Amino acid sequence: MGEWQPIETAPRDGTQILLFVSGSRIEIGSWHVDRGYSGNEEPTWLKNDYDDSSTGYASTPLTPLYWMPLPEAPAHEGGA
Repeated sequence: MGEWQPIETAPRDGTQILLFVSGSRIEIGSWHVDRGYSGNEEPTWLKNDYDDSSTGYASTPLTPLYWMPLPEAPAHEGGA
């Protein structure tokens, strides 16, 4: 899967990645330009449950220290 890398090297193109947050918490998230849903229009890291005004839900910004790519999905045998 890889090793934890400094957050400064993380992709900032919306790719979902693993984020290591202080307190030994790991979240799946990505870099977003918050459009004001949390009262902040600064670019920020958000959990993958980030949504838009269509649902009225906005994720709390994260302050990650490290990141790692998501692992590959398992191979699925059989039908859908």
